[in-house]
Parts: sequence; structure tokens; C-alpha cells
Amino acid sequence: AKTSVPDGRWYKAMISDSGKDVMVAPFPGIPYISHDFGATWVPTGNATATDKYYGASMSGDGTKLALAEHLHEIKYSTNGGTTWQDSNSGEGYWYGLSSSLDGKKLVATEILHAAARGRIMVSNDFGATWTLQAGAPISNWRGAAMSADGTKIVAGQLGTSNGVDRNGKVMLSTDSGATWTATPLP
Repeated sequence: AKTSVPDGRWYKAMISDSGKDVMVAPFPGIPYISHDFGATWVPTGNATATDKYYGASMSGDGTKLALAEHLHEIKYSTNGGTTWQDSNSGEGYWYGLSSSLDGKKLVATEILHAAARGRIMVSNDFGATWTLQAGAPISNWRGAAMSADGTKIVAGQLGTSNGVDRNGKVMLSTDSGATWTATPLP
């Protein structure tokens, strides 16, 4: 174990409810995890120095983790990062990732770009299997967040027109992703 994390381009940082468990994920690089309030750190995620992470999630107790790797499957751990498995999410340009408090339910968003499909997907089994949310439009999704019980989800869209970034919509689901509605903003 290391007593510090190397300098990097840290995109995501997650912390458990107690603060004991901490995970940081870079773009690019190797994620690190601590189970002692940040006193010591170990590499996690079966990662290489060229892996690129835009999304990460952690359950409230710090034992259920997920990493959304750019151009790869979403990977997940149910034992605090000791071991990792690839999910059935398929390769994607994953951008947003969030979980319920217990880590059982997750939402992932994908950008819409070249080969990227612009999907919102939900998992109900700690990240092992993923289902496309047909009620959400294919779009250039960025961030996502999920309520503690996993029933409410919000996803943010970056609109594009002729290759130029535009204002996008915010979509909400109150039924774990089964249906989606655009939220009017001021």
C-alpha cells in the first residue's frame, strides 16, 4: 500500500458515508482506493496507465463500486475493490455513473459521438447486467445521479447541432428509469 496517490488528472472522487472508504479515478490512469480514511492507497480496477475513466460510483458502505471506462465495458466490484468483473454493458463512451445508497441500482449515461450510441442504461444487480432505457431519447448524455433508493434518476444532456455544442435538456425519471420526462428549466 502507498501512503499517497500519485499526481494525475483526477476526474472522479467517491467517498463512503463514514468517510473511511475513498476511491479516485483519473482520465487517463489507474484508479486508487483507500479503506482507512486515505492513510494508505492501493491501485484498483485491474487498470492500466492508459485507461480513461469518466464515471465512478460507490455505495454508502463503500463495498459496491463501479467504474465507467471510456471505450470499454462498465466494470464493477461487490467486495470493496478487491476483485472486479466486466459487466454486459458493452463498449461505450460512458460518461455519467451513479448508484443507489446500497449500490444495487446504477445508472450510466453515454455521449453521442461518432461510434457512441448516446444511451442511458440501468442496472439492478450491482452493475453486472445493464438494460437500455427505451423511454429515454438517444442523445449526448453527460452527467447522471440517482436517489438513495434508486427510484429517482436525473440525466443531463449536452445538445449539439452541426457539431456545435448547444444547450441540452435535463431528463427525470421517478420509476427507476422506466419512463422519462424533460424538465423545464428557467
